[in-house]
Amino acid sequence: MAFNLDGIIIETEMEAIKKDLLRKSTKGDWKGVIDIYKKHPEAHAAKLTINEDTALHIVVSSDREEIVKQLMNLISTHHAEGQAIPEFKNKRGNTPLHVAASMGSVTLCKSLVNATGQLGLSFMEARNCKKETPLFLAALS
Repeated sequence: MAFNLDGIIIETEMEAIKKDLLRKSTKGDWKGVIDIYKKHPEAHAAKLTINEDTALHIVVSSDREEIVKQLMNLISTHHAEGQAIPEFKNKRGNTPLHVAASMGSVTLCKSLVNATGQLGLSFMEARNCKKETPLFLAALS
């Protein structure tokens, strides 16, 4: 939060973007999520929930493969350092791939791994706070 000169709390632009992105993500307004991703690349990595999920975590958990592909395309377009965003972990240490794997969604897992290009192997080996890999979670589902 930011304060104005009188000490009154005002909302920063990023906080407003995060609130809007969370609202659209949780309501299934995928067009709205995509629009925010297009206009605000800085929001790609924003942790939106109490569990520190990004919009990508939320979309994956909603089992929306086409939206995941669109978001991954926007992420790779706007981030010169490559597709590092899919490796972002939430509070439990889960990447979006962990989420897809725990749901047993082979198509979402393929979409995420294919979109990471050369990062695919390290992405698949990422461990959460319980030291579980996405492959381990997939085997449990």
